[in-house]
Amino acid sequence: MNTASGSPVSRLLEGLPQPRLAIVLGSGLGHPPPGYIEWKRWPYDQIFSMRKSSISGHAHFLSLGLWNRTPVLLFFGRLHYYEGYSFQQTNALVHLAAHWNVPRIVLTNAAGSLTPELKPGNITVIKAHYILVGNKSWKQLIYNTPNERPYTHRLLQRLSELPQGLYVAVSGPSYETPAEVQALARCHAHMVGMSTAWESEEAWRLGLEVAALSCITNYAAGIQGSTPHHQEVLEVSRRSYETLYYHISKLIEW
Repeated sequence: MNTASGSPVSRLLEGLPQPRLAIVLGSGLGHPPPGYIEWKRWPYDQIFSMRKSSISGHAHFLSLGLWNRTPVLLFFGRLHYYEGYSFQQTNALVHLAAHWNVPRIVLTNAAGSLTPELKPGNITVIKAHYILVGNKSWKQLIYNTPNERPYTHRLLQRLSELPQGLYVAVSGPSYETPAEVQALARCHAHMVGMSTAWESEEAWRLGLEVAALSCITNYAAGIQGSTPHHQEVLEVSRRSYETLYYHISKLIEW
């Protein structure tokens, strides 16, 4: 993505209100907030030099509008590493928010629960994460502590009524095996997914305040006898988006 002065992205921003919050909407969560007034939208393929994602449940457009008297950016869907994109490309949404000088970003995802206590439909705050990509990545669970740094403490405090957990980002696209799920659970991880951690680290690096929320859509393989499938993920996400927005609304400053 080109963000240089005079680029298509720079021209995109001209004459429009300054957003105060950006929200990335994960699988099945592509609904606008209650009361949202859209001013303008752009398909991703008009902004970024990339093909349209092939993943069901991601609408793939950017919307600028007014929510709770605040200008916000809504990213309807994201791009995933397992689709063949580089990490730089998957972080393009974050770079656009930073280029627009948005001070705060909320990342959302659909995640599998690694513990019976987190049930499908629950909204959980990510307080730290591991990234398990690469041949030696699992050694992180033994030798490294999870990364708490990207997640802004004062935003976590505003979401204190929600459960907070350790998120594990894996490459996908396949769901984890029961043996992998057991290993993650024994390392005190709470939920697993295929996104968000890379975006949160890049957003923190670029100076944005960061919060991340997982919609628990299913038990991971072997938990409570579960066998995950994508349709279940989408259906539970769609039932949970109003609750998700209720909590995100606490992160808006006027």
